[in-house]
Amino acid sequence: MKAMMGFRLGPIARLTLGLMALLISLALLTDVLFGVVPSHTDTQRRVRQRIAENLALQLTPLIEAGDTVALGKTIQLVLARDPEMHSIAVRRSDGSTLLQRGAALAAASTERGLASTADHVRVPVLAGRVAWGEIDIRFSAAEPATLRGWVDLPGTK
Repeated sequence: MKAMMGFRLGPIARLTLGLMALLISLALLTDVLFGVVPSHTDTQRRVRQRIAENLALQLTPLIEAGDTVALGKTIQLVLARDPEMHSIAVRRSDGSTLLQRGAALAAASTERGLASTADHVRVPVLAGRVAWGEIDIRFSAAEPATLRGWVDLPGTK
């Protein structure tokens, strides 16, 4: 008769499992309420912002020198090396475009003052202490578009 009853956990094992479930629930609730673990999109946005700022530092001397040939070649090389970058535009403070390269030119917006997103990063370019313009970079979508893309995210493996 005892063999038919199956496997039973003792009181210590049940308490241990209950406390573990409570601890995991509290950890998940803390993450939801306070964002303890950064999301993939936030991390990607910060990395892309840093890339854009470093690129702006590299391009600023070429912009100041007025060397549009070297500026165009540099931008083309950057686009060729990073498959997530679709287009780069250098805009003056009046909104006119000095140089534009890449595949997403039709979607490029010349509106000033828009905040950067994970897919579209804008970095101001200064001439001394005066705003000269901005570098506008379009990236691939930060959020996956398919179920396969969500499954392949680093946090889900």
